[in-house]
Amino acid sequence: MKKTLKLQSAMEYLMTYGWAILIIAVVLGALFSIGVFKAGSFTTTSCIAGPGYFCSNPVFDHTSGNIIVQIGQSTGTDWTAVNAIFVPSQFESTVTASSNLGSGGTGGFGAAYSANVYSVGSISSGMQDTVQLDAWQGSPVSVGSAATGYIWVSYTTSSSSTTQFVQLATVSAKAT
Repeated sequence: MKKTLKLQSAMEYLMTYGWAILIIAVVLGALFSIGVFKAGSFTTTSCIAGPGYFCSNPVFDHTSGNIIVQIGQSTGTDWTAVNAIFVPSQFESTVTASSNLGSGGTGGFGAAYSANVYSVGSISSGMQDTVQLDAWQGSPVSVGSAATGYIWVSYTTSSSSTTQFVQLATVSAKAT
């Protein structure tokens, strides 16, 4: 009689936890099938600027493949001949201080990557400007696609004709 009660107790234990494990497996399967666990689903929209620089409101337009973002600076000097480019994170290692970021046209970062350069003109200290940067070659992109990378800027100042080249911000955005 005692042995029967122990077996019944063991079977009840296995059935209770078996059902719980089955329900968890079904929920995880459903979440996986709707794409919750895809890498792009965890991407948030953010723009993190370095000290003295400003970056906000990034929007990744799926129809044009461009990131539209507000950039600025508060370094105490006015920038002239400002050009900006978005470099995807996988090409960051190809960027050097001697990279080609000329006025308009295409900026070259070795043979690996080139993109359209946005000519800003000038940005006074404490001011901001909205730029539209080529983030995805071969647009349009599907809604929900992610673009992560860096905004690089070249500029001169009124006190120096030497072109400065800086990484202004890190950007992460989902196509909307």
